[in-house]
Amino acid sequence: MGTTTNRALPYPEPSDLVTNGAQAIEDLANALDTDKGAVGFAATMLSNQNIPNAAWTDLTNWTETEDTHGALAAGVFTAPQRGVYLFAAGIFWGANTTGARYLSLWRQPSGGSYVEVPGNSCVASASLDSPRQSATAILEMGVGDKIVPRAFQSSGASVPAAYASSNLMTWGGTLLFRTAS
Repeated sequence: MGTTTNRALPYPEPSDLVTNGAQAIEDLANALDTDKGAVGFAATMLSNQNIPNAAWTDLTNWTETEDTHGALAAGVFTAPQRGVYLFAAGIFWGANTTGARYLSLWRQPSGGSYVEVPGNSCVASASLDSPRQSATAILEMGVGDKIVPRAFQSSGASVPAAYASSNLMTWGGTLLFRTAS
């Protein structure tokens, strides 16, 4: 496909649109066609999950509210389709004024080991009664790749990811678009 050279981004030549336009439109429609298998999941945490001191811990205490492909099990999402996904997790920590708190997403490529996707941290202090943390990522996932939210804290004792009716904790994701295998 030729490109116009006088623009900052590559644009198709008008003749290419005539020749390849129908295929490009079909490819885009297939990528966006929810009838061909929209992928998404959402879960909430409706009770505490204790996070031990100084150990990355999978957050598993989720109640599914949506799971279009049955791809979420015990907090671990397994990609049923290759594509680019958006993931987000959010938790509240129980009150504890010592140590640091971390929430990150951890990805396991099919057949590989889990690797941390950088998240964020929140240092506990007396002024933070129940600090909230969130982690988000946009990742290309292959079929069978897994992702899970994990929490870590260094208070010297177990601290809960703390449920309260006003502390909605969430874990979810959606396929933004499919990519070629």
